[in-house]
Amino acid sequence: RIGMTRDEVVAAIGEPDDTGGTSRKHRTPSIFKYGHIELYFEQPEDGTLTMAYTEDDDGNGEVLLQ
Repeated sequence: RIGMTRDEVVAAIGEPDDTGGTSRKHRTPSIFKYGHIELYFEQPEDGTLTMAYTEDDDGNGEVLLQ
């Protein structure tokens, strides 16, 4: 649900398949990827979940939670 921390998400559904959204300034991933679903977190490291997004094989996107 929106507002969960990264640790709470991992405890609820496991480690992500992949991560993204890092930079030199922000080393902690802001995106967790689970299959076709991407979870977006606020930076910094203790940021919370702000959005869940998915795309189908044709590239059609849909916001699942916001």
